[in-house]
Amino acid sequence: MSEGEKPGKSLVEVVRRFENTGGREALQTARRDLARLKERAGEPSDLKMLRLAAGLSQAELAVALKTSQSYVARLETGQIRNPTARRVVQIAQTLGIDLQTVMDAING
Repeated sequence: MSEGEKPGKSLVEVVRRFENTGGREALQTARRDLARLKERAGEPSDLKMLRLAAGLSQAELAVALKTSQSYVARLETGQIRNPTARRVVQIAQTLGIDLQTVMDAING
């Protein structure tokens, strides 16, 4: 915390401030780099890796899908195993990838 900054700022406020100083692009790049590293290490493509490759956070994907961040987290961890066909299409379109890749990632 910087001098003069009040404790208790919400995470949303901190993220907004970071994004307003060019941090959003840095985060997107870092997510893409992480996905590339995981791919090079031979890790199978899961939904999290596909999302990272697109440079999106769980919250950003959730907004695009008009759902909650917790839904995306449960989908990524396999707690939701059978999303609707409509949802799979939305994910593929948002991530800019084909349906089969999304299905393979979800069914992992």
